[in-house]
Formats: sequence, C-alpha cells, structure tokens
Amino acid sequence: MNTLSKDEFDAEIRKLGRLHHANILTPLAFHYQPDEKPLVYEYMPRGSLLYLLHGDRGPSHAELNWSVRLKIVQGIAEGLGYLHTKLASSHLPHGNLKSSNLFLSDDSEPCIAFRIWSSSPDQPSNVGSSILFGYKAPEAAQHGVSPMCDVYCLGIIIVLEILTGKFPSQYLNNAKGGTDVVQRVESAISDGRETELLDPEIASSTNSLGQMRRLLGIGAACVERNPEQRLNITDAIQMIQDIKLERTIQALPSLRDG
Repeated sequence: MNTLSKDEFDAEIRKLGRLHHANILTPLAFHYQPDEKPLVYEYMPRGSLLYLLHGDRGPSHAELNWSVRLKIVQGIAEGLGYLHTKLASSHLPHGNLKSSNLFLSDDSEPCIAFRIWSSSPDQPSNVGSSILFGYKAPEAAQHGVSPMCDVYCLGIIIVLEILTGKFPSQYLNNAKGGTDVVQRVESAISDGRETELLDPEIASSTNSLGQMRRLLGIGAACVERNPEQRLNITDAIQMIQDIKLERTIQALPSLRDG
C-alpha cells in the first residue's frame, strides 16, 4: 500500500466507498502520508474474529457455538463473493483476508475490512512477504495474489480457525516444516477422521456433525494447491448456503409438536 501515489490511493478509496453490502466495512475516513495510509472504520464492539476465537475466553467466546460459526462463514463468503463481482476488473479484490481483518457486529454478522494494495509490477513479491504465512496460497510467492488466493484464505479461515479453533501459527515450524494443515485435513477426510479436527467446543453438538463435516469438505476444496482445481467463490457460497438452510430447518420445531 505504501507504494501507491496519492491519486492511486484516492481512486481506490472512491472505489471502496461505492461498496454497499452487509458483510463489507466501508471506510469512513482515511489519512494519506507517503509511508502510512490508515483507514478509519465504524467501531465494532465485539472486535475481530481473531480475538473472539483465540484471545477472548469470556461470554463473547462462549457464544461462538456451531450456529454462530456457520453464520460467520456464510457472511464472509457472501461478502467475498460481492467483492469479486463488484471489483472484478481489479487486479486484487481483497488480498489480505484473515481473521484479524474480520469484525463482528452485535448480532454476529461478520464484516470484512480492507487493506489497499498497489498495482505496481513489483507488488507480488511485496504482498507475498507481508501476508501472514499461514494464510498465504501456495502460488502467491511466485505469481502474486489473485482472487483465487482470496478463496484459499477463505478455506484456511473455515478449515483451520472456525472449525478447529486453532490459529495458523500453531501449524508453523512443525516437524515436517511449513504449514501442514492442508495435508492434515486431506488425510483426515480420506481416513474418515474429520471429527478429530473439530474444536471440542462445537463437536459436542453431535446432531450437527454431518454439517460440520460438509463444511470441512468445502474448506478443503478451497485450499486445493492447484488454483485451477480450487472451488470458486460462487460454488462455495451456494454449498455453504445449503448447509445453513439445513441447519435452519433442523432448528425448527417438529410439525408434530405444533
């Protein structure tokens, strides 16, 4: 972002200002300096998803049950899909999707915040080094970030953080080197051991384990190493909505009880 000229930065801000979606945080103000360009957003009292999952052990964390986590996943995916549609002509719709850039409203609706990237030719290497390693798509270091890198990040958030309750750094510098979360998920799915990956705080909802396994499969499809084989955002949204609909129907009182 620091390589953007003022005109480029202003153009990006105007573009973001035209976005209107329940899962997108639109900047309220900004400040331009050559070496610093902070964006100002509406205050989100529940804080970031990063804090709620990994730093908060109070009432807000306790509210992250399966239904709430599924709602968060759906909102993130739909917000990302909106960006990929509205900013389809851009080099990079988001490029920095991670739990610290996701904030929750009072009713647990996730909102995506932004960091603005330069479109200069040398940007891919800079971007690759600045994204948290645990979220970075395999192709990003060589080819730069792309919309499919956003899909990879969505998969990491689904598979690693929301379903397992773990933070990406917990998979770094392991005995095999690098980040092995994708390999672990592939192995667990292949062996039918998906429940071993789930956060114990949601795995106790035994009547929803099938939905969790399906979401795990969606996340795994989002983190395919080959971006051409990766699930596209439109299909991911539809599959997540199908799980959400099943969950909604499951929560309805039985007709026999009426």
